[in-house]
Amino acid sequence: MILEVNLGTLQIELGELSIDSLDIELDKAIKEKQKQAFKDMLICLDDIKTAQRTCPDCNSEMISHGFVKRKLGIIAGEVELKKRRFKCPSCKREHYPLDMVLEKNKKHTLPVIERALFLATDLSYEKSSKTLLKLTGAKVSSSQIQ
Repeated sequence: MILEVNLGTLQIELGELSIDSLDIELDKAIKEKQKQAFKDMLICLDDIKTAQRTCPDCNSEMISHGFVKRKLGIIAGEVELKKRRFKCPSCKREHYPLDMVLEKNKKHTLPVIERALFLATDLSYEKSSKTLLKLTGAKVSSSQIQ
């Protein structure tokens, strides 16, 4: 399966014209586009996964019961996702199609975790957390790194 992602056009505020401010604004704009692209890809995956509405437990037809919000830390920062929720009228179990892609209680993607652990090899957990936030926008607490 190929998923096409269009990052569109970056709009950058040219307030203070210096090479440093342009670099900072470009970095912010790219991170916002990256977060939106990530959310768009998950929406596409959710649509694909919800095409099959059969309950995996009892094979009955499931009924849509709205969405549940969830936050996930990616390299560009934190994104808020909407997971579609289905309920089976027969066995009363709830299912979330995106859970087939997202691990249930995972708060960060593997690239974020790898970067945090790499920093923790040379820095304290506290400094690793702050450095990761500064360099990537990813929020991982010192206790999560530990």
